[in-house]
Amino acid sequence: MRLKLKMAVDPEYNRLPFNYYYPVSSWLYKQINHGNSEFARWLHEVGYSVKSKHFKHFTFSKIGLRRFRRLNGGLLILDRTVDFHISFLTEKGIESFLTGMFLNQNMEISDGRLKSRFFIEQVEALPEPEFSNKMSFRTTSPICLSKPVIVNEKPGKEFLHPSHPEYGRRLMENLIFKYLSYEHIEAKFDEQSAFMKDFQFKWYEPCKSRLATIKEGSKEETRIRGYLYGFDLTAPPELMRIGYYSGFGEKNSLGFGYVEIM
Repeated sequence: MRLKLKMAVDPEYNRLPFNYYYPVSSWLYKQINHGNSEFARWLHEVGYSVKSKHFKHFTFSKIGLRRFRRLNGGLLILDRTVDFHISFLTEKGIESFLTGMFLNQNMEISDGRLKSRFFIEQVEALPEPEFSNKMSFRTTSPICLSKPVIVNEKPGKEFLHPSHPEYGRRLMENLIFKYLSYEHIEAKFDEQSAFMKDFQFKWYEPCKSRLATIKEGSKEETRIRGYLYGFDLTAPPELMRIGYYSGFGEKNSLGFGYVEIM
């Protein structure tokens, strides 16, 4: 399900840091923990797993600012209210739990220098779209895909541009593993499977690079690169649904891979 949150901006704390992915992700875990601590612990420490891959099956949009002014390290919010979307791949039974979990709550985002606070005034559950085997999407948060590489004799990652020859295949493999984890299917991955048979991916310019810093200023600081672009996808409808709700690509629980249907 997808939730649309209408949030009032606190005029005293209206400075939003650029790198707000990790603080928002941490806030989401705290909200889930308040509602169901056992589920939150399982989601954070284990999640949905298949073939040593782990997925959280949620993502979120960027905070929808309309009026703002750039600051050193962030943005001064000039809006009185903003919209924010959260997307969960969920069982039917917990939808009402998730909807009630956010209403009348505060969201605070801070990097130690800049701070913003929002009060959630309204929570709306969005209707489910119709999924087909040919769809067009546009990213509203960057899609991250990577491949393992050796850098200075140490294991590292190469973040892939959509033009990379492996990009489409890795995007589809990611969707398949998410599907298998959610459906609790332990199956051998086969590139000739029915899922891969008719798969097609086509991306469009403009394509914009975005670099996010996670846990900025700490010993665990890392940087993640993703790309904003539009794309056409041919794939089974059940995989379209997985990507729409769980997010496309990697690092979805940090706010990467949120898309809208064109």
